[in-house]
Amino acid sequence: MQGSDYATNAEAEGSPLRDGLLATIVDSKLAAQLDVEISHGSILSGVNDTMKMWELIEGIGDNTFKEPIQTLRNLRMKCGGNKKHPDFSAMKRSLPAAVISGFVDGDVANAGKEGRLQYSGFIQIDIDGIENPESVRDNLIKIPYIAASFISPSGDGVKAIGYIGKCTDDEYFLNAFLAIEADMRKRGIEIDKSCKNSNRFMLASWDEDLKIRKTPLVALTPRKTDPKPAKDKKKLALNPTQISECAPASRELVGALIAKSQMARNLYESGEWEQHKFESPSEADFSLGCSICEVTSEPAHQEALFRSSALYRDERKLRLALQAARKRVTENAALSPIWQKAKAKENRKSLSSYLVNHRDTLDMNWKQIDALRPPPIIFQFIRQGEVLLLGAESKSRKSWLAQDAGFAVAAGLPWLADDDGENGFPTKQARVHVFDLELNPSEMRFRFAKARGNRFAHLPEQAAAITERIAAYSFDGLNVRDIMPKFEDLKGSVRPGDLVIIDCLYRLVPDGNETADVAEILETVKRFASETQAGVILVDHFRKAGDDKARNRFAGSFVKQASASTLVAIETAPENILVLNIDARTFHGCPRVFARFNLETYTFNRLPEFEIEKAKQGRTEAEALKQLGQLWGSDPRVGFTTAAGAGERWRIKRQASTPRLRKLVARGWLQEQADGAGKSIKWKLTQEGITALGDP
Repeated sequence: MQGSDYATNAEAEGSPLRDGLLATIVDSKLAAQLDVEISHGSILSGVNDTMKMWELIEGIGDNTFKEPIQTLRNLRMKCGGNKKHPDFSAMKRSLPAAVISGFVDGDVANAGKEGRLQYSGFIQIDIDGIENPESVRDNLIKIPYIAASFISPSGDGVKAIGYIGKCTDDEYFLNAFLAIEADMRKRGIEIDKSCKNSNRFMLASWDEDLKIRKTPLVALTPRKTDPKPAKDKKKLALNPTQISECAPASRELVGALIAKSQMARNLYESGEWEQHKFESPSEADFSLGCSICEVTSEPAHQEALFRSSALYRDERKLRLALQAARKRVTENAALSPIWQKAKAKENRKSLSSYLVNHRDTLDMNWKQIDALRPPPIIFQFIRQGEVLLLGAESKSRKSWLAQDAGFAVAAGLPWLADDDGENGFPTKQARVHVFDLELNPSEMRFRFAKARGNRFAHLPEQAAAITERIAAYSFDGLNVRDIMPKFEDLKGSVRPGDLVIIDCLYRLVPDGNETADVAEILETVKRFASETQAGVILVDHFRKAGDDKARNRFAGSFVKQASASTLVAIETAPENILVLNIDARTFHGCPRVFARFNLETYTFNRLPEFEIEKAKQGRTEAEALKQLGQLWGSDPRVGFTTAAGAGERWRIKRQASTPRLRKLVARGWLQEQADGAGKSIKWKLTQEGITALGDP
């Protein structure tokens, strides 16, 4: 269908689609505006094709997306209206979607920043959780820059397609969003701030009463910044002369810092925060303090700036004070009663929103009930949305084991299979994302190439496919404050069912005994897993060995053990054998797994338990035979030995030699003999012992 095929019957502004066509458009200019190319696909699969803007609008108005949207809306009702329910979130991510901001060349992530986005001149507008979506939809179409408006996929909001004219880069796109946001706010409408991202997917929807504009679109001219109301400016205007406890030099510093904070605030809100290069450490540190604006209200922001800067002159103390102020704010400390009231209102939810519905399972069989759980990524180890804590002593190849799990998931092969490729744990093929906090890029490349080359030496196509499915990042040398924001950046690339490996936890929390710090990091990781529905393997260190229960073996705070869904404690055994003690919350009957690293294939191969037991018995017998040989290693193999004599030969105490001698008696190799009443016990070789020793 070409742009000239738009139908010919003019109707009133805002009329819905008819007969599956854009049948009411007669204006050639509007037709040309909508005849632009955009990328489409889904959040799960990324972009995989192109379409015209009018084709997307047409599909929303006819029955193209009716079936999946009706299923989604029914699922929302079953979930009690909880749009954060894992099932609801997973289905949303699988819906057809389009990048209405333009045509993307390659991966969607950072397409605008990297110059891989050909802008369409359109922007997504989301209005969520409103009581009268139909009324809002009908009124939106009256705005000159709105091309179409329709009910959102979930059914409780409105989506609109806005026209921003000729867009050249992400800066223009952001400024256009800010202008639309300000205009909508004047109309009493709050829009989703996530739409400021040019690479954002717009989920397809279905609305038979979709509204479409009939006259040419008029772009809203973007402004460089979104001006603040006069009262906000007044709030930020601290007067340094009122700070009586400060010396004149400090008062000047406060005034300068306040000026810088306003500049930093503007940068932060306009999205130019990361691109700006600060001129001095104090400026950068103060701008960090200004990011408090993102989590608190104006009065709390003002008070934090005052408290953290007014009493310090040198930059080092100022830096520490700003960090302390930010921590107080984010922990809901009492900086401002207004802020506390706002946060309390924001976090207040009805009790029913936390209710677990058991009625749906009344008529289900066990297989159907089990299917309600998130699907496994690695069977018996980890499911979607879960965190697995993998721990071992230093230099025990735990990082290699985590990499081995990543290779298995990327290839869709069983993990920890035996030498014949059997008896492994099934995996679901998915992409793998590695956050390595220890190794530098060169060592990471070496290890990856070594493992890939040994596994797929004669399979170049599989080697190439595995390489594409594993994305590895080196954060060697970065501190926690630099690393943690990367989790937010990764969300745009992670899909449900992906595997994320973080190696190693101690780099995020150097003091593992600090419960508050450990809890904060682990809650961030758990929230990341829950929101993305990925599985996260978190590598950690041991405190002690010798305990079969995995939960008792991790170093530091108990919060580690309590936070993870699965604990895997690795114990090293003789002959390069690793013992995996598994404690999983959502799998039952988890086995104790034995594995050995295979240098030929660079994989960990599972060993059967009977082989381990046989090897253990063999080692015990060999050790006993060695002890016997130390007592009677040469001819003549006659005579007796005492506990003292045996202890001298074994270089142990006499008291310790007696139990060892009795174990040799139990094997039939020695015979006890008392040398008269009250005399010490002696031991002599039996014929079986002589046979066991063999020729001298």
